[in-house]
Amino acid sequence: MQIRNSKTGYGVVFWALHWTSATLFVLVAIVAASISSAEDAALREGFVGRHVSLGIALLAVMVARLVWRLSNPNPVWSYRVPVGRQRVAVAVHWLIHTIVLIESLTGLALIGAFALPQMSPDSLPESSPEWLSAAGLHAVLPNLIYLLILAHILAAAMHQIGALASGNAGEPAAGGGDAAAPSPTQNEDNPSRRTDGPA
Repeated sequence: MQIRNSKTGYGVVFWALHWTSATLFVLVAIVAASISSAEDAALREGFVGRHVSLGIALLAVMVARLVWRLSNPNPVWSYRVPVGRQRVAVAVHWLIHTIVLIESLTGLALIGAFALPQMSPDSLPESSPEWLSAAGLHAVLPNLIYLLILAHILAAAMHQIGALASGNAGEPAAGGGDAAAPSPTQNEDNPSRRTDGPA
């Protein structure tokens, strides 16, 4: 497997960053749930510290993913699927990246505003609307991230099922271009099956 992405496939670095960020996100979510359920203040403080450490690591990996994405071709454009599905897939990826980055940055804002022991739902400083705004975003955004990740997983599963069913629906286009050109008859009979890349 190649190191960098090509027009028709992802490289080693992409997959390493992908699964590292996915693992960190799951760990962050688990620790966040532990913070909410912890009754002992000392235990909760320990969970908060782990949550912060994992969140900073996730932020670093997401920044690395962003840099790598911008400096490599995106193989999605070579898949034999309708252009609309390609664009939706790319948009969902960018939304996930953007929202996870915002979530991480609001977490950093909370760290900068108050000491770690104060970062708990029952000790919100009502006199600080800025803190409450950051805390509100930090609490709500994960729900949107979960929905987007679910959509991403379902789309990936459908893509693989379609590839297996048709034998080539999910394969990259021949020649490494944006997509292989279908026959004129195929386009005329069913315009939605066009596989040419975006303009």
